[in-house]
Amino acid sequence: MTQQRIRVGAAQARVDRSIKRTDDLALSVNSALSREVDTDFAESTMEVQKARALLEAAQSITATIGAMNLFQRLG
Repeated sequence: MTQQRIRVGAAQARVDRSIKRTDDLALSVNSALSREVDTDFAESTMEVQKARALLEAAQSITATIGAMNLFQRLG
């Protein structure tokens, strides 16, 4: 009976260690995924801001050229 308890206790300890390692791995994966998603979001936001600035510049140039007459355009 004592040998069985020892084996069950050892098996339970192995299961507990496996659960701990799995939990640690899941936390590491979730942390890495979170950093990756955050990085992509920040990069995407910067790209949108850059595109918006370029669009505004193009609209400003178009408005300026549209307001000029033919002689002003020919310079």
